Amino acid sequence: MSIESEEIYDVFLSHSHSDAEFVEELAKQLEDRKKLNVWLDKWILVPGEPWQQGMACGLNHAKSCVVCISEQASMGWFKEEIERALNRQTADTSFRVIPVLLPSAKDFNVGDFLGLRTWVDFRKGIDDAEAFHRLVSGIKGVAPLRGSQGEATPESPYDQIRTCKTTPSTLPGYPTRLREFVTENRADELTQHITYLQNHHILFISGMGGIGKTTLALALVETRPANVPLPFWFDFAKRPSATLGDVLEQLAGYMNAPLIAQFKEEGREAGQNDINRLIDELRKRDFLWVIFDNLETDLNENMNFHDPGIDSLFTSLRDSSHQAKIIITSRTLPVLADGGSLIDILEDKKHKLGGLKAYFAVDYLVKNGLDKVEQSQLEELASSVDGHPLALKLLIGLVKKFGVKVIIKDLTMFKRHKESTIKIARRLFDKLAGDEKELLERMSVFRQSEPIEAIENMFTATTSVDAIEKLMDKSLLENDRDGNFWLHPLVREFAYDDLENKKEVHEIAMQYYISIPLSEKPSSKEDFQPLLEAHYHACRAEDYNKALNIIMDNNIHEDLDRWGNSRTLIDLYLDLLPKDHFNDTSLLDNPQSQGVVLGNLGLAYSNLGQVEKAIEYYQKALVIGKRR
Repeated sequence: MSIESEEIYDVFLSHSHSDAEFVEELAKQLEDRKKLNVWLDKWILVPGEPWQQGMACGLNHAKSCVVCISEQASMGWFKEEIERALNRQTADTSFRVIPVLLPSAKDFNVGDFLGLRTWVDFRKGIDDAEAFHRLVSGIKGVAPLRGSQGEATPESPYDQIRTCKTTPSTLPGYPTRLREFVTENRADELTQHITYLQNHHILFISGMGGIGKTTLALALVETRPANVPLPFWFDFAKRPSATLGDVLEQLAGYMNAPLIAQFKEEGREAGQNDINRLIDELRKRDFLWVIFDNLETDLNENMNFHDPGIDSLFTSLRDSSHQAKIIITSRTLPVLADGGSLIDILEDKKHKLGGLKAYFAVDYLVKNGLDKVEQSQLEELASSVDGHPLALKLLIGLVKKFGVKVIIKDLTMFKRHKESTIKIARRLFDKLAGDEKELLERMSVFRQSEPIEAIENMFTATTSVDAIEKLMDKSLLENDRDGNFWLHPLVREFAYDDLENKKEVHEIAMQYYISIPLSEKPSSKEDFQPLLEAHYHACRAEDYNKALNIIMDNNIHEDLDRWGNSRTLIDLYLDLLPKDHFNDTSLLDNPQSQGVVLGNLGLAYSNLGQVEKAIEYYQKALVIGKRR
């Protein structure tokens, strides 16, 4: 067959020539028993044609690569094949690289990077049925059945459920250049976390804002074992005020398990029984990863979850036996309602992420435009911010704008005053934002990514026509292919802290959301999301009467009640009450409106089964009603 062939192969077999006999027998079994289309050099390469080009072409036209490892596995062209395969996986996450241990292999023959993947162990010989089944599963990209060698048909619906495919979550953007950098420069952390997950089911990645927790989680996804499908990903920062029902509904869709979201069909709030259904599904499946990003955004000032249902979810994930791996990123560790910790202090540990090591921090600066700066100056820049990734990103823009000597002088002064890394990052942000800082501050009121129309609503008479382009050039504004824009959580925090006329800007945001057309036939909470955002901004603008009207005039309360969204209703009503719900002066002009809010709160708590709270709010509402 010509090396220019465009035929697609299920698997490319990469091996040392000393293992050719074993590998050819393996290839025969894959083709004869499983009807897989195998690329094997002995079968494909044409004598007399350039073999290097042929092998590169074969690897490029394969869906997966099996790396056959023995004592001779790290020599010559074979090593280059491995590197080429790993580079392709970096650019194409659907391409699987599967290490296979041959009879002569030892654990130390596996390189550090291949060691991040689940091995298929043929050290017992070519006739190892379990190893063969696991290999076929890896090539096909499906999870193997627990305890099965793949030759028998599943005997029960329980077994069949285990093989159900997932519907991939939408993962955050992960540009190829960033992917390559993180995979190389966070190799130690990746190895540590993958190893940790082999014996634990909760991995908690903590660290200060902007340190790279989300990016590290994405890198973990890239280096996950071959038999693990794309994970479930839920970003609390992009789902403000998310409830248990919101999380379970997303999980039900990901797992193709509608029973998990049965509460929606029944028109009630999600509860412990629904969490139990999720746990049951997780027990039926192997090799699922569930990632919760930016968990701190769902916590209140006491580090408790704002929704007791989500507290129950994480308590159950902690205490139940299941095969899923739960990966959490958060600045802080939540405090659960039972007084316990999300991770067992004796068994698990919090993995605190630090800045990039000095060499990698310098490498990052060089690869992002500071290649003309002297080595000693690069080292000083990197050490001044302790390798903090976001601070390094800001430094690049500042050095390009003001010059390295000016910035080093500023950093020296910050260090002299013993300022923390976060405070230094804050000062770098202030300097880099420049004339566009006002727009950044006004944009910071948005809780989620928004289209250009929303951003333009925040323009003032002094906003330059190229302000958005300038902010993107400075890496202060993020965007995606759909034309949506957002701020990095730490940049948003810095900008909002400096926003002086918060009420006025929230009022503008409220008007923008009110202007968005709604679905003619709303059928879920998501159809009301613009109005929920409008309500949020009305409350931050202290226009509480308007916030109440947004609920009542659009019958949001009736629909949310009918759909079982009691927790969301509670959040909406609590925003309309003073700190002391029963004794402080009402935030609403009409006392009767206060009574309506208290009465509806009582109804919502009653729907959740919180009888004592419901009675408390009902009674206060009755007292107000008698004052007519």
